[in-house]
Amino acid sequence: MFDKSRRALFTWDMKNRTETGQSLKQGTTAKFGKDDVRYWKSRLKRRSYKSGGKTVEIKEWQIRLFSGSSEEWFNLGTQNQSAAARQARDIYLHLRANGMPETVARFKSKPQEETKVSTLGEYIEAVEAQCTLTPETLYGYARRARQIAGEILNIPHSPKKYDYVNGGQGAWRKKVDGYKLEDLTEAKINAWKKRYVEKAGTDPLKRKRAESTANSCLRNSKALFGKKIIRQLSGVILPDEIPFREIEYFRQSASRYRSKVDIEALIEKANEELQDAEPEQFKVFILAIFVGLRRKEIDMLLWSCFDWKRSVIRIQPSEYHGLKSDASADDVPVESEVMALFKAFYEEAEGEEFVIRSDRAPKISKSYRYYRAEKDFKALLDWLRAHGVEANKPIHTLRKEFGRLITEQHGIFAASKLLRHSSIQVTASFYADDTRHLTVGLGKLVKS
Repeated sequence: MFDKSRRALFTWDMKNRTETGQSLKQGTTAKFGKDDVRYWKSRLKRRSYKSGGKTVEIKEWQIRLFSGSSEEWFNLGTQNQSAAARQARDIYLHLRANGMPETVARFKSKPQEETKVSTLGEYIEAVEAQCTLTPETLYGYARRARQIAGEILNIPHSPKKYDYVNGGQGAWRKKVDGYKLEDLTEAKINAWKKRYVEKAGTDPLKRKRAESTANSCLRNSKALFGKKIIRQLSGVILPDEIPFREIEYFRQSASRYRSKVDIEALIEKANEELQDAEPEQFKVFILAIFVGLRRKEIDMLLWSCFDWKRSVIRIQPSEYHGLKSDASADDVPVESEVMALFKAFYEEAEGEEFVIRSDRAPKISKSYRYYRAEKDFKALLDWLRAHGVEANKPIHTLRKEFGRLITEQHGIFAASKLLRHSSIQVTASFYADDTRHLTVGLGKLVKS
């Protein structure tokens, strides 16, 4: 006979096995009724289909149900097995009570009519209609893909390409958007890569720049046809060979920024020549070099983003402007002297909403890059070039100088945070120059 402790343990074990579905006989499993969620867990399936000669598995669980001679597969809309089993049980109970036609009508959406997308323009329209890209991001991707397609087609380069007022841009785009996706092959894209760099001649520096630009074009175009975007498209039939999918970039080392600017002298010149004569250009200059803001962030910056008590500018999305990434949203500390300067500008603003004054209304363009303060940006670009800032993007160079100065004073991690980069690798590769004369300090030990 069992003593009390052994009997209690045996009773608990038997009860536990029964409640968890374990059989009293080793090696067998308990049976559950069809109204029990556990019944359906072992009957869930993940189906697959053929696409472009490859087998593609559907990630969501599915269940096959029968009613008389009728048979239907139901997509349960989740990758969670427990949730899928509950959904399968609910569909079965509805089927048992109402029959297959009503169950199909309730739980199966009608198949979406599929449309074959055959041209570049049709594909871009589909992405715009269905995907979650911001207009600015889509514009950047599409612009580079159209550039490559236009150059493959040998469409003559003309200033009319940029004339959106008189229809020149529309005419150019109509030709490019009609390019067949199936003709945008890997061989043609690789031939374009080679021609693009060969146009730079034999100068090693020019060829390196051409390779960098070609990589930028390819990277944006490849992103337009990336898996993340294509997964969001519904009812769209694409060619078997997805453009840019297998394209490789030119091998390049990171193009870390190297400072060539006497920033203190440049600030002195801005104080003398811009502060009183061109206050809007001066604001742009200060926000770029002292706060490290991007051009679009400056263009859409609101006075409401200034926290005067805490001496910070809060960079956040608004009804006028989304940010480049989630990491772009943050509070940026500002020196007290700079806050005092903008406080004076604010008091003169007379209730204006935007920090940079402009007669142009804010808008989000889907076809070209739009800035409210375009006139002042262009004027400041000319001023910066006239004062020795020779880079392709002088205003962005001010942001890089901001990153350099923070790196030298507080380290690269602080620079990455204040630049609001998504990763420190971006900061290290392209922004964090360090002009300090750093040595081991042991030169005195060398005998001369």
